[in-house]
Amino acid sequence: MKQKLLVFLSFLALSTMSFSIPNVEAASYNGKSPVSTGCQNDAYTAVSTSVKKDNGTIVGTIQVKYSPSCKSAWAKTTFNSALPSGYTGNAFIHQYNSDHSIKLRSYDCNSSGGNGKVLSGQKSCYTPMVDDPVGNYAKAEGYRSTSSNPFEAYGITGYY
Repeated sequence: MKQKLLVFLSFLALSTMSFSIPNVEAASYNGKSPVSTGCQNDAYTAVSTSVKKDNGTIVGTIQVKYSPSCKSAWAKTTFNSALPSGYTGNAFIHQYNSDHSIKLRSYDCNSSGGNGKVLSGQKSCYTPMVDDPVGNYAKAEGYRSTSSNPFEAYGITGYY
């Protein structure tokens, strides 16, 4: 009887461990670069929308990128053309809990693990990653700015 109980408890412990490992692995990518970790290699665009000026002119795209192998998401904004002098751009990735009521963390392109905001002459930037396990959601924002208008063009995705 003791031997059966010991086998059952060992099985139970191993089963519990195997279910918790993926979230621990995903959490290890929080704040890390999707490029230097290799997570970009199997990534796809999970959700995207246009970055638009107030008059409706589309100037770019904001995306939530997702890596199945890393179970992590990040934002990438790409403008239709290189930004002119006096313009900058940025993207944000936000991680929320299951009912979207609590923002768990946010990063932008300037955060460690991102590639820096978009400067004149450049077209895109990406943020560090947030873990995106079952029960958490990611959302991205992208904008283009001038010194006189910090949100000259703006876009926000739905949740993924």
